[in-house]
Amino acid sequence: MYKRQGWNQAGDASALKLPFDRWAKEARALLERAAGWRSWSLYHLTPPLRRWSSSAIGLLGDAAHPVLPFLAQGAALAIEDALALAACMAACPGDPSPAFLRYEALRRPRTVRVQRLSRRFGRIYHLGAPMRLARNLVLERRNEAGALKSFDWLYGG
Repeated sequence: MYKRQGWNQAGDASALKLPFDRWAKEARALLERAAGWRSWSLYHLTPPLRRWSSSAIGLLGDAAHPVLPFLAQGAALAIEDALALAACMAACPGDPSPAFLRYEALRRPRTVRVQRLSRRFGRIYHLGAPMRLARNLVLERRNEAGALKSFDWLYGG
């Protein structure tokens, strides 16, 4: 999608404004007032990190398992990691190595599942026509309660 990788690239204002060309003129005027647009690439690690720790240094959150933003779970995973790591450290006082191994074994299945689903949702959210139209029809007709129930594993339902 982006010609250059980076965190601070000039954005294409015309590409950003195009989806809004039928919006109210007041909304379009707000877009026109912006002094400049920036774009940045989103990345995921493939394959995931083999280990999240080395000796007495451990990683958590996006440092250990970066996740694309399409489930809005990055901060939640970091908080869950912190709680799990604290419990593992308390259970293994004196030597962090076994605590890190327990923590990784405990957390990896969930974080991998969130990473995979977030990548999948990113693809679904960014479908082109005609697949976008099919997606929208499916979403309009879905059973909301059933759809939410399918996320109990994620949100703790």
